[in-house]
Order: sequence, then C-alpha cells, then structure tokens
Amino acid sequence: MALSLDILFIVSAFIFSVINPAQSATSDGPFIQSRAAYYPDSDDKGSETGRCGYGSFGATINNGYVAAASDLYRDGVGCGACYQVRCTNSKDCSDEGVNVVITDQGSSHGTDFIMSKKAFRKMAQSTYAETSLLSQGVVDIEYTRVSCNYPKNNITIKIDESSDYPYYLAFVIWYQQGQNDITAVQLCETKNFVCKLLDRSYGSVFTTNSPPSGSLSLRMLFSGEDGDEKWVVPVNIIPEKWKKGDIYDTGFYILLKHLELARRGVVLENLTCPMCDEYEEDSNHVLVDYSYARSVCEGVSRWCNIQLGPLHTVQDVLDSISKWRVCKKRRKIISAIYYGTLWSLWKSRNEKVFKKNWLPPDKVTDIIKSVVYLWVKNRGKIDKLNWASWSHCPLLS
Repeated sequence: MALSLDILFIVSAFIFSVINPAQSATSDGPFIQSRAAYYPDSDDKGSETGRCGYGSFGATINNGYVAAASDLYRDGVGCGACYQVRCTNSKDCSDEGVNVVITDQGSSHGTDFIMSKKAFRKMAQSTYAETSLLSQGVVDIEYTRVSCNYPKNNITIKIDESSDYPYYLAFVIWYQQGQNDITAVQLCETKNFVCKLLDRSYGSVFTTNSPPSGSLSLRMLFSGEDGDEKWVVPVNIIPEKWKKGDIYDTGFYILLKHLELARRGVVLENLTCPMCDEYEEDSNHVLVDYSYARSVCEGVSRWCNIQLGPLHTVQDVLDSISKWRVCKKRRKIISAIYYGTLWSLWKSRNEKVFKKNWLPPDKVTDIIKSVVYLWVKNRGKIDKLNWASWSHCPLLS
C-alpha cells in the first residue's frame, strides 16, 4: 500500500478532529417533547447489564449520568450517544437539566429515557425538588442530542471476554466522541492494510470470526444526522497478541472548541491558546498560524530544502499536499512530513498543557524527523532508507 494513502488513513482521525471541530460539535437541534423514568431498583448509577455491552463500565461512564433508550437505541447504533434532557415542570426542574449517555435499551410508560437515579435527580432545581421528581416516577421532559466529550479519554476499546485468540475477536467501544454515530467498523492488518468489515453483534459490541493476523488497526465510519460520513483510522494499534479483557486506547479524540465546551457548561479557566496566552485557541492557530508553529515549519523547510508556505489554515496544508508535482517516492515522503508536522505540533501543545513541558521549536523538528522516519521506513516500502541520509535531507534519501 502506498505510504501517501497509508499515512492519510493513520492521521485522518487527527485531521478529522482538528479541522472540523464545529462539525463534530454542531449547535443543538430543537428540543423534542417526551417522558422519562428512572431505574427504580438501582443505586444512584446506571445498570451493569445494559444492552450496549458496556458491563460495569456502563454504570459509571459520564460519572453515572446515564440512561436506557427506547427508539433512540436504534439497534445499538445509538449506544454512546449523548443527550441533554430536562424536565418541563418549572416548579421542580432546572433550566439546564442533565446530559446523559445511552448505555442500555428500555422503555416504560411511553418514555424515551429510563435514567439512573443520579441523572434523574440532576434535573431538579433543589434538594426538595429531587424528592418530588423521584416520587412522581415518570415526568414530562424535552431532549436534544449534544456532543459527547471526555477531556481525559480517547475512544477506547475493550476486548470482550467471549474472545478466543486467534479465532474469534469481540470488543466494545468506549468513550464515543462528538455528535456522530459509529455506523461501521473495519479491522485491518497494519502490514498490508487488508481490511475486514466487522459485525455489530449488539449495542457497541463488534465481532468477527477469523480476525486478520498481526498487529491490527481500526477503521471507523462516523455518520452525522445530515448524512455526512467519514472513515477515520485511530493512530494506535491493537497488538498482535491481543487478549480477552485487555483495554486499548485508540489515540482518537475529537477536539471541541473551547467556546463550545463553555457553552455546554464545561468550566474552563482560560479560553485562550495555552501556547501564546493571547489569542483564542483553534486548530488553525495552534497548528499553522501561530509563531511557534511557523518556527517549527521553518525548521522542517530547512531540513527538507523545500518551501512549505505560505500556509495559514489546516485546510491550506491539505490543499498544498495535493499540489506537489514530484515523483511517487518524494510525494510519499512529503505527505508523511506534512502530516507528521501537524501531529507533532499537536503533541507539543499537549505537553505544555498537561505536563507543563514546553518544547523548543527545534526539538519539535527533531521529533518530526524521528516520527516520520519510522512511518516511512515501516510503512512506505522505500528501499535503502537509512537514518544518516534521512536526517540530512529526506528527499535525497
């Protein structure tokens, strides 16, 4: 498989998440009138035996603000989707309501949601009102779909206990991000990118007999309510010797804009870019147009002896790749360098935010050299590639 396509698949999850943040967290639609109940025999949290296949995780995801859905379950496609739900009795109910995650299937008395007690009480405007809501059992509500956001978690998979290496593989998807459905999943051999479409067994559980061999990567089809569809491939892989019960971080996270998070009630200390502490943070600023990003790109330009600019947006970067008129080998390398630069800039941003570790631009350039070298060497099938010539000038390798 040509590297240009392979690398595009590998980092498409990253590009998808940063170039269209508003697309994955679109404005809420109109509220729909319905009814909601709660699990009467449960503790505060949700069910550990829900039809989405989450097990005990289904009771604690989203801090226990979870619900079973009837029509919204949609044969399992609705698992992991998030909804803002608020009761409509102004005497008892708050204006904000509660954001719940679908973890189960069920209905009662014409309801669209059967909520955990914790989530049901959250709709109340006071402790006294909580008691009133619980005593009613079923209340009138209105709801709308909203983006799921887990700031500390990427989309994650857990290998189901029913799996039998190497003959049968089943896994469940955790921490679904954004406001799109995962409507299909493929499992691919990383060596040659031969892919196999998986079966949705139930809920968020995907299965296959005779899974591909070797280390594996996922392809997930994200589908929006507007009919828009995108295949993305998370960066991290499933190791060759996968085992039942193992949990794997896919490395895929949908970036929501700070202002979008603030509007949804996620309190942020600062809405400005953590790198410059001056401008509002968005993907174009952090990855392309900020002076730090430009310094990194200048270092990459000197290393490659090429001109990457003028670039001001992530879309400019993607458009620039398509305009290169070079031989097949160089096109592979240039594509990998572009994507590696974007990825490394995002990683350096996270180093600063989460580890308080500021990386100088020349250090990031060195990281790009190493990361892209491994991509090209392991996936590009380019003969006679060695580090000495690569570090001097990759296009002469």
